[in-house]
Amino acid sequence: MNRSDIMRISALFEIALGSASLIAARFWIGTTNIVGRHVTHGDTTEAFALTYAFTLLQIAIGIIGVMNAEKGRMSAVIFGILAFIPQIAHFFHIKGSIILVLMNLAAFAVPVLYAFTAYKLFKGDNKTIAFSKK
Repeated sequence: MNRSDIMRISALFEIALGSASLIAARFWIGTTNIVGRHVTHGDTTEAFALTYAFTLLQIAIGIIGVMNAEKGRMSAVIFGILAFIPQIAHFFHIKGSIILVLMNLAAFAVPVLYAFTAYKLFKGDNKTIAFSKK
């Protein structure tokens, strides 16, 4: 398995994270106590708009990563850095649940892997790193 394969895998995980967040946000719209009593309707609308924007960004980053998995492009590195933005936003949005915090910390592995692999591909390092046949 070379780095371009790992780039494809991390991009697919990025698409999966974005899709799962999009589906979860869609179901949360119908709930009444998702944001608390002190938040106004305008704030709630802005929060959901940002959630949709971040999840669509994650899906777009994943699609671009799949398309550029064979090529080492600077745009993939930039999108790898941008992949941290939705994850950081999700992390700071969590309140009161240690399980959600731990799950979100584990989800940070996806943008780290995406950005690291994109950087290595940009530098021209597409060597086989795991599961090689001898």
